[in-house]
Amino acid sequence: MNNLDVFSRLSRLSAALVPPPCESSELDAFEQSIAPFCLTQELRDFYSTCNGYYVEGDDPDTGLGFLSLARAKQEAGLLAEMLRSVGDDLPPALLPVFSFEGLTYLAVLGKEEMQESPIVSWHVEDGEMYLAYQSLRRFVETKLREGEIMSHNAYPGTDGHYPDRAAADAIQSELNPDAWRPEQQGNHSPSGVRNVYEFGALPPEWY
Repeated sequence: MNNLDVFSRLSRLSAALVPPPCESSELDAFEQSIAPFCLTQELRDFYSTCNGYYVEGDDPDTGLGFLSLARAKQEAGLLAEMLRSVGDDLPPALLPVFSFEGLTYLAVLGKEEMQESPIVSWHVEDGEMYLAYQSLRRFVETKLREGEIMSHNAYPGTDGHYPDRAAADAIQSELNPDAWRPEQQGNHSPSGVRNVYEFGALPPEWY
């Protein structure tokens, strides 16, 4: 299944009106505005499929909501302004893409064409960012597979609905083995990938 197929499946989960996808000319114009950084291929595929919408949950502060490309740029400006007010800055390689459970998630861009965008979560109170998902596609696949597991009763024939929550929880680490885990020691995954980033010591390639 390619990126377009995966992102199309996600867009069909939305009960809200999905805005028209971006044209190639819009993506090219946006990319020029963030030079020398580039949109990764999966971001181009995502915005070519669905240009922002709200997916689940009754509360916009906690549900899953994807930003349109225009809104992503506005949000980046607001985050940068907020950080400047406390003497810090937002690296230009970070693009806000979605919010989920009260956190902002940002895609990491590169100065050369890349296939995937690592996704970091911003914990303002900690002054840190964490590698949450190894790519936007893996985030979407994680949510889709969790949804499939939660929709099935793990104990057929019983009254009520009892999904296998342990299996659903295991999907994130299965698809994102290098993502940060609360129980880990230090700033790296077991395979040695850095997945914790402190403000004031962010990777130089993000600038």
